[in-house]
Amino acid sequence: MSDESRLPILNAAQYSWRFVQASFLPTLPAYMVRSLVSGASVAAGVSAMNGGALPLDFIGTVLSFAVTMSCLAMTLRLALTGEMKGVAGLQLGPDEGRLYIAHVMFYFVLFLLGLIATVLVSILTAPVIAMLVPDIGAVAEDQAAFQQLAEEFSRTPTGIALSILFLGLVSLPLLYMSARLVTFPAATLAEKRVRIFDTWAWTKGEVWRVIAAMIFTLAPLLVLTASGVFIASALTGITMFPLGGNSDAVTISPMSGFMYGIIVSLFDIPYNLALGGLSAFMYKGFKPSDD
Repeated sequence: MSDESRLPILNAAQYSWRFVQASFLPTLPAYMVRSLVSGASVAAGVSAMNGGALPLDFIGTVLSFAVTMSCLAMTLRLALTGEMKGVAGLQLGPDEGRLYIAHVMFYFVLFLLGLIATVLVSILTAPVIAMLVPDIGAVAEDQAAFQQLAEEFSRTPTGIALSILFLGLVSLPLLYMSARLVTFPAATLAEKRVRIFDTWAWTKGEVWRVIAAMIFTLAPLLVLTASGVFIASALTGITMFPLGGNSDAVTISPMSGFMYGIIVSLFDIPYNLALGGLSAFMYKGFKPSDD
């Protein structure tokens, strides 16, 4: 990247999309394994909701995350060096372990940041909601009436607009954090040590260009991922949030959950490849030469 523009947005997107095209077939067997594990994880969650063995739900989530980290390591390795290691690109070694630790730390920070942002945005929007829904105070102590009023308001154009605004305000600091630390997966794999917060300075002065590159690169692939969720929901009868308190979820069979997880995970492959390619591209461009 040039000194005048360390991050050419279009080049970043083109590199990532070309990487998706070139790496899709070589990495497909590994991502197929990930899809099977993801399906099993969702099936275990559905089984737990139906009174099955709860530890299977936890074990499935941990295993799914481990395989995801193995696929990420394979993707980053391919983007950085062109190498494929392990069985069909999959292995569980020190590289995967470091990525696992780095992502646990990253997601924990995002969770705390999201929690703080949600509380602050809720405080800021509460007076607006009180003005738009004057009856909300009268039913505040009646949980059923409060929930019904909130659901009715959320379906109105004003409620939808306010929900979008709320989501946007909460997401903005998470997007900013993700942009500042976009290089940490590639840095962790390439340098064989957990690197996360020390990569913060690399994107100084470039964060809005990073955000623009992330949106421009990943937004079309997020549409593809969302299409997979829609198709999986239509085929299996599972809602977009199958494990999130849906009263009908207990009637869903583990096999439906298995198919749901597989379909969603398959449609998610291009997004994961582009995310790994983008991290590698930015790592090569932002890493200081004397670091």
